Amino acid sequence: MAEGEWEILETRIAGSEPILRIPAAPNLKPMPGQYFQVYAPGFDETFAVSLFLIDNHHTYWDLTGEIPVYWTPGIRLRWRGPLGRGFDLSPNIRKTAFVPWLDHGLCLLPLVQQALSVQAAVVWYSHLVPDWLPPTVEVLPIELLPDVLNWAEYLAATCELNHLPELVAALGLKLPFSLNFSLEVLVQTPLVCGGIGECGVCSVKTRGGWKQACKDGPVFDLDQLELAA
Repeated sequence: MAEGEWEILETRIAGSEPILRIPAAPNLKPMPGQYFQVYAPGFDETFAVSLFLIDNHHTYWDLTGEIPVYWTPGIRLRWRGPLGRGFDLSPNIRKTAFVPWLDHGLCLLPLVQQALSVQAAVVWYSHLVPDWLPPTVEVLPIELLPDVLNWAEYLAATCELNHLPELVAALGLKLPFSLNFSLEVLVQTPLVCGGIGECGVCSVKTRGGWKQACKDGPVFDLDQLELAA
């Protein structure tokens, strides 16, 4: 984990998700799904903002998260990271699927690019088809999601903590369940302290007990999460 300072180069909106552009940080190698804690010194900010890398161009980085509207080009930001557990996609995987549950899935874009870089087949399950999605990605409606259990070798999803039971139901799974392939989910929950404290705001119940998404996640294996029946 490192820390430093960035200057905002640009802010924009993609779909409904805000994007922040900063100079590239080539010395950092965040995994897809890891995050940075960021704040603007001199502003009255109660908590740092959790930002996820979505594009690591060689001259700039694009990040997304709950970006304050008053963060504008020229403002300098303090950051630390990368933090937490990211997605773990093996380079040997050849059949991948992605599910942005109830959002646009920008956080999944680096993982999509990683899968495409090793010539893996990529299927995107959603009614939302963002214009930034690479044209080689096959897009299928969410109603066909149960079919993924028959062919995928790896599935990655983003989902708010309280909507996880809906994701499980959409997959056609019944509690308790076990999977014969890797299914990882980025659990969307406030990452208030970024692993520094023990506030418990981001607590997630797993088969191994309570975990903190800020440092044990935010990416978890779905079959290790304890969900209400």
